Amino acid sequence: MSGKVKLDALVTKLGEYPGRDAAQADGVQPEGQYFQTVTSITKLGTLTETVPANANRFGQSVAVNGNGTLIAVGAIRGDAGGLDQGCVHVYSVNSAGLPTLLYSFGSPGGAVGCQFGRALAMSADGTRLAVGEVYSGATVTNAGRVHLYTLGATSATLTSSLLAPTPVANAGFFRVAVSGDGNTLAVGDNTLNSSQGVVRVYLRV
Repeated sequence: MSGKVKLDALVTKLGEYPGRDAAQADGVQPEGQYFQTVTSITKLGTLTETVPANANRFGQSVAVNGNGTLIAVGAIRGDAGGLDQGCVHVYSVNSAGLPTLLYSFGSPGGAVGCQFGRALAMSADGTRLAVGEVYSGATVTNAGRVHLYTLGATSATLTSSLLAPTPVANAGFFRVAVSGDGNTLAVGDNTLNSSQGVVRVYLRV
């Protein structure tokens, strides 16, 4: 995503799965209409850090493009951008499931322990990536921040960095989801309003 972003206040809930207690209260087990049975899964490969280190938390978050040829992996204590800031590794995956590390990148100005890469979301074509950072102190201490990147063949280019409209200390503005076309970004913050939580939706313009 690049350019300006605007907040879309209208969000429509498409559906929810009833909890166990609600289903039992009605005396009926919930239907599994939201789930599909998978009968066969084949393991293609395994990803590990090129230079593993204790407590890097490689695999804390993962995002995959639409056809499975590009994978981003978060390591929230990785050192690619600075000591223990966290980083993101980007891999290409061939038809045999063999991964190749393309590049790694860290927080654009984060601090030790900021947990860059705690959450990831990628567009279907693999060109846009949203990266959540938990303990960002850009304007308010530990308010959280989301960075938006364009992914290239050899590097990632930062296009925008987002803060909550009214940043709050120790908030959770870092949980991300991206639409298939990469034009819509949703950011969840489960700490606001006495932990009632909120999701903010942004549109690329």
